[in-house]
Amino acid sequence: MAARRLVLAAVAYALGTAAQTTPEVTLPSPADIEKLICEVASQKQVEDRAVAEICQVITEKFPNIKFNPDCKTDVEAVWDAAVAKCPQAQLTLPSPADIEKLICEVASQKSSPTSSSTPTARRTSRPSGTRRWPSARRRS
Repeated sequence: MAARRLVLAAVAYALGTAAQTTPEVTLPSPADIEKLICEVASQKQVEDRAVAEICQVITEKFPNIKFNPDCKTDVEAVWDAAVAKCPQAQLTLPSPADIEKLICEVASQKSSPTSSSTPTARRTSRPSGTRRWPSARRRS
């Protein structure tokens, strides 16, 4: 308990000193902190390492604690429950202004001659030295 108070006092002193010496420093909002924690906690590699370290500390500090089935399974369950409380990323659709901007960008692009939408008929001449097929008309 005393260690916790000491840590909290040190953090409060550091925050107070930072606020006094650099007034332009702004602390992150609770929403920003939650977002950052959730981004980090959602990474499987971070979870695996943290779970291993937590179980190591628990077994060193509290060797008499018995887990069912094991420490890793229990800590992972708690970790997953905590991550489940994180806000889920929501799909955001572009605003009408964004859509208008995209349409204008596409419409203002110059089209290349090969990409014109109007087909053009081209006359082709016969290569020299080729014969015409006999016509289907009968001579009289």
